[in-house]
Amino acid sequence: MLKPLKQAVGPGLDTVQGVPNVTLETYFDIHLIGKQEDGQTKSHLFQDGNGYWTMTPVFTMHVISSSEEMASYGISFQHAEGYNILMPTDTQHVMPSQLELHYRRADRIYMDCETSKFPSGVHPPISDLVNHMDPEIQRKCLLYHYESYPEVPDGMFCGILKTGDSHVYPP
Repeated sequence: MLKPLKQAVGPGLDTVQGVPNVTLETYFDIHLIGKQEDGQTKSHLFQDGNGYWTMTPVFTMHVISSSEEMASYGISFQHAEGYNILMPTDTQHVMPSQLELHYRRADRIYMDCETSKFPSGVHPPISDLVNHMDPEIQRKCLLYHYESYPEVPDGMFCGILKTGDSHVYPP
């Protein structure tokens, strides 16, 4: 995905005056992760405060646009002490079967949800999360990415994120 990303943002990268040969690396410290050409999945270890985390991409299916599949990648963060955070990102389903082990292993899940009266099919609608998600998984979820603040039964989810919220892990 790095090559298409460079092509997409390339014109904007060239706006730094006085800096020749501007690249993504001019702006970012890039660490390649995910499935490599040899079939291995590469993770990235990083330090946050006094703790260490391993970040591993998690493949999810986003949507099918025309006849093309649009991939999406979530992220799993594993703390050295064993705490696990999952961000499945743009997935259409409450819990896709290929991600079930990730959902069950996670201590906290940042879960997209849709509150529109006319669901787009890009994120699971709040009604599906309320009515069809395993209660054990619901209690791990912090909901985000909604049009309007979702109304859910008290205590069903870990929380509903608001702009400016922050969290410290492990708790």
